[in-house]
Amino acid sequence: MKRTLASAALLAALALPLAATAQDAGPGSDTTLQMEMKRKRAIVHPAPSRAIIEQDIESSDVLRQMRRDRIIREVTRPEPRRPDLDYAVTSGIQARNLQRLRR
Repeated sequence: MKRTLASAALLAALALPLAATAQDAGPGSDTTLQMEMKRKRAIVHPAPSRAIIEQDIESSDVLRQMRRDRIIREVTRPEPRRPDLDYAVTSGIQARNLQRLRR
């Protein structure tokens, strides 16, 4: 009987700390996870003004590159084709001349 009481007391002594940690902290207290979530907040910076954005764009190489590309496109643009020198027109003229020669 003493052995049973001793083993029951030992078991209760070991189970008490486990039961205490398994209990909920209650509605008013924060757990460590909740406290950690409160500490990690997103930082939102205000949007830069339009003048600052334009100044950054002008100072960057992007605007210079765009201007240079536009100038190169204008210089290297192919000449528009003359419609009177199209294949259909020239071949029609040749066919008409051949018909004149056969007559």
